[in-house]
Amino acid sequence: MGGEVGLSIARAMAPTWTVRHVDFGSLVADESQTRPLGRGIADEARSRLTIVLEGFMLGRTPSRVFEVRPGELLARPRIEDATEGTWGAVLEIDYEGGDLTTIVHGRLHRSTLAVARVVAAALNGTGGRDTPPLDTALQSLSRALASEGLTVALPPARPVDPLAQRYMDSLDGALSDLRSAPAIVDLERALGRDRRSVVRQTHRVHAAHGLVGLGGTDFRAVRDFYRLMVASLLASHPRATLEVIADAVGYASPQSLCHAFHRAGLGSPRVVGTAASALRG
Repeated sequence: MGGEVGLSIARAMAPTWTVRHVDFGSLVADESQTRPLGRGIADEARSRLTIVLEGFMLGRTPSRVFEVRPGELLARPRIEDATEGTWGAVLEIDYEGGDLTTIVHGRLHRSTLAVARVVAAALNGTGGRDTPPLDTALQSLSRALASEGLTVALPPARPVDPLAQRYMDSLDGALSDLRSAPAIVDLERALGRDRRSVVRQTHRVHAAHGLVGLGGTDFRAVRDFYRLMVASLLASHPRATLEVIADAVGYASPQSLCHAFHRAGLGSPRVVGTAASALRG
């Protein structure tokens, strides 16, 4: 597989919102297969807005199916309102507030789509010197969406708590190298703090953002959520092997990976991957 996969995730967090740019490359996310893992979000009161920049997204509710194509959005009053399959590249915003009461599916004005791409570039640090800071880009996107009748209430992105921001940066750094099976001791070293302080800060940050892992909000629970979520994505690659997937997310063997899928209530990696690949049609 090597560099063919190209999965890329950039994230920024503030007390009442999270913004992500996800480029799935050649992979497929099938949330109908990974439902036992949850969405990593405990707070169902948060809304989710997804803008498809490339590729395709399939959203489902009990009564409707939404096919979301490049340049379109799907906005939901509650994160749990739809289960989707996704490939390509998307910009996602989970947020509190706003005036969203029903699911909204529609095509963006060309100018609004351009601002969404600027947000993605600012988030990834790839926009060059002329790209505005993320704060400014997000506020521009909020105004553009409001002009189309969709209010997304995003306060400034500047961190309120520098320690929490430093912790999140260290956490993201640890989770970006799942192959090394990061442990809480790695956070202790990165932050220069003792175990009790790191554990306390972990719960505080995850509670503030409504984040939850497999069975809790401790570091290991959140780490294992990401390991299995990334493994399920990798399994959708047409040339994925259990050995490569296990190594990529820090499991000692394919058997350990399969046992982790079983404990989490998932099908086998091959079953999950085959179902996800089928979404492409």
